[in-house]
Amino acid sequence: MKKRGQITLFLIIGIVLVFSTAVILFIRGNIGSLKPGVEKGEEVPYEIQPVKEFVDKCIDSVAYEAIQQLGMGGGYINPVDIPSDLEISPFAVDSDVLIYEPQYLPYWHYVDNNFVVRSNRPSLKKVSDGDNSVESQLEHYMNANLKACTRGFSDFEQFEVSEGVVKTDVKITKNNVVFKVNYPLQVNVKGSPTTYSVSKFVRNADVNLKGLWDFATEIINFERESTFIENIVKDLIVLYAGAGSDLPEMSGLTLGDNIHIYVRHVVEQIIRDEILDLLRIVKITNALNNDPSLSNSFSDPLRSGIYKMMLVRMPDDDKQHPYAVSFFYPPDTPIHVSIGDSEVYIPPDIIPSNFITRFIGLSLKDERVKYDVSFPVIMRLYDPYAFNNRGLEFYVALEANIINNEPVRAEALSNVTAYVSPISINDPGQLINKSITVRTINALDDSELVGVRIYYRCGQRVFIGETELSGGQAALTANFPYCAFGGKIIAEKQGYFSKPILFNNLEEGPPESFTFELWPFKEINIKVKKRTEDLVSQVLYPDPYPSSPAEYYRMKKEAATELGELDKVSITMQRVKEDPDETDVPLISFIWYQTEESPINVDYEAQRQAYDEMYANGSITRGEYEEMINNLDKMSHENITIPLENYSFNLVPGTYRYVAYLYYNGEVYIPAETREDCVTKILGVCVDHQTTEYPELNQTGWPSGGGLANITIYKSDLYSGKQNMTLYVFDFGVPSSWDEMLNMKNLQEYSEQNNELLKPMFE
Repeated sequence: MKKRGQITLFLIIGIVLVFSTAVILFIRGNIGSLKPGVEKGEEVPYEIQPVKEFVDKCIDSVAYEAIQQLGMGGGYINPVDIPSDLEISPFAVDSDVLIYEPQYLPYWHYVDNNFVVRSNRPSLKKVSDGDNSVESQLEHYMNANLKACTRGFSDFEQFEVSEGVVKTDVKITKNNVVFKVNYPLQVNVKGSPTTYSVSKFVRNADVNLKGLWDFATEIINFERESTFIENIVKDLIVLYAGAGSDLPEMSGLTLGDNIHIYVRHVVEQIIRDEILDLLRIVKITNALNNDPSLSNSFSDPLRSGIYKMMLVRMPDDDKQHPYAVSFFYPPDTPIHVSIGDSEVYIPPDIIPSNFITRFIGLSLKDERVKYDVSFPVIMRLYDPYAFNNRGLEFYVALEANIINNEPVRAEALSNVTAYVSPISINDPGQLINKSITVRTINALDDSELVGVRIYYRCGQRVFIGETELSGGQAALTANFPYCAFGGKIIAEKQGYFSKPILFNNLEEGPPESFTFELWPFKEINIKVKKRTEDLVSQVLYPDPYPSSPAEYYRMKKEAATELGELDKVSITMQRVKEDPDETDVPLISFIWYQTEESPINVDYEAQRQAYDEMYANGSITRGEYEEMINNLDKMSHENITIPLENYSFNLVPGTYRYVAYLYYNGEVYIPAETREDCVTKILGVCVDHQTTEYPELNQTGWPSGGGLANITIYKSDLYSGKQNMTLYVFDFGVPSSWDEMLNMKNLQEYSEQNNELLKPMFE
């Protein structure tokens, strides 16, 4: 029994050892596949190891380049990867894609022209071959660019290498991006009869693209739900608005006789240059670049409150992310701003106004105004640990909208209905079997103009294609959709103006052709002069009368003077559209005033340190940082001089609505006066008088003139080689007595009577 027990014990121990050895061998054989995201390529003989390592490095290089470009393009490696049905326009709020040169960023969140919330974010994972997912784009980029890196293996003189077709499979995993590249190679060592084959290469890009992508998506979804960007901008407008500001209030009443005049383009400039610029301060609380200690570092309660207003707490605020996040408004990008549906907004009186109530100060004004604001925002995410600490920038474009002072929420738009045709005219089945040729030329010199984007509108707007040079002409020949009525052909090219051509594409028939003449925008310098009533009289009643048209032109030109030191002019010029589908000509709007040159001092070291800190905490990109440093280096480190501000605008021929208001910014004083005013006349004889006590008037500022007219800019003036255009305003002066006050000219009537003297002059 004892021996049998020993044998049984040894047998059990032997079975356990055999089983344990099998388990260990199994684990060893499969441990590579158990490591998440790690996969190895094909093993090769020692003789061709240099070739294998060279291809691996090229795959790493092309993968790095592709993912960096993907980040710069908001999920699209190349602009050609952007879906062709997306409309690209230089006017950011009318476009599906934000142009931020040299980047093209399809919006991940925006409201289209049909009041539908849309997103152009591509899918991260591939669904089918040839889709526009990130994985598919990376595969295509590797297939197209790997051989440009290997260069036919010309660096390896000891090998003869024949190449096959590159085919890549990309998988974006939780921790990295795996590139499985099938690159068939036949490698022969010169002088050796042996040929080696290798085709399977696997490389793992050291970047958590999925984590970065998911965090960006989470922030966009939170913006869609909470409108935190719109709320911040709205709060900043409220802070900026009010007494003494050029921004009207969203709510509030004012008691007094002060005249507040708000100009839309001035409001837009403040929002664009001052308020939207503050979006750089916005921080996501659980992002890498948020410093919680800063919240309590301000001694000023106002500064502390503003900083805390800029902190955005995500739903998963307790989860820290290893990515820096910053926001910024792309400088000089067009935005949409309207206040009270007019270019100039004057708060109305709540108490009915008359001479007495106005000038004794019993005037209650409704300062409330409805703001509509739409603007683009770029969100920049930065992973400093990607690619072995080389880093990855990722840009996302979104559009923010405030309508009637309220942020636009996605769920609110479900109540907004817009007509959408049940049949898409972009469907190939809607194309008529008839060739339409559209030729595009420069209207200035009749030269051929290529690269003009052609659209066809029949309710919906469809992109047809771009004109190309063929047979000596810039033209596009294509089939257009069916349209029974209201059809228009539209031509667009940045820097040019065109009008649509009406064309209904009814049925099959002979080919038709159309020619567009596009006018180039001309940059013109603008200055402003004023015409007093005395100078106007000299032109209307000259003595002696001018002997020739040239003499009359000279006289009219000289009948003007520079603005005074206390004068300020608000100017707007809007081209009058003959058709809503004409090219939009940017509104000309500015404030003109005389100013003296004033020196400012730039502390170079302090400014440089500020730029360094902004770049270090992720507030600005590397490109922005380098541009700031270059501009700083160009400045003298001593005093620099700011010259008199100049204005230049792009114009095309046409009729413009010209609205100008002249303001006197000095003290206005009218003494009290008792007047006998006639209230009843019979046959021209006053038979009833009334005594009126007019109070003393003492205030700062006065509307002293302006100009209201439709003015025509002719091509003969615009393209004559003259670079300067002078605009004119009428100056009625400032009243110093009640008699002058009560007999002030009416600007509208005076402008109509003297319209000729408001026409601009070129030189």
